[in-house]
Amino acid sequence: MKFALLKRGSAWLPTVLVLVVVLGAGGRLTSLSVQEHAEQARQNAQALGTRCARAIEAQLQSLARVAYTASARAANVGLSARARDNISS
Repeated sequence: MKFALLKRGSAWLPTVLVLVVVLGAGGRLTSLSVQEHAEQARQNAQALGTRCARAIEAQLQSLARVAYTASARAANVGLSARARDNISS
């Protein structure tokens, strides 16, 4: 009886081994694919972050130029008003 069960069960052994190998290989391929997609997403995010940082830096430089020009203009207007006050005094 026991021998008959072992004999019948041994026919499934190659099938089970193939199943384990196929599932292991499939799992590994899936894992590698996920890692590759994550790396690509990381690189894309880094490139996007760099582009956004450059755009923000350019906007800040433009705003700084505008602020500098406005402050220089305001300083000149202030000096002109003081000069007029000194002349009229």
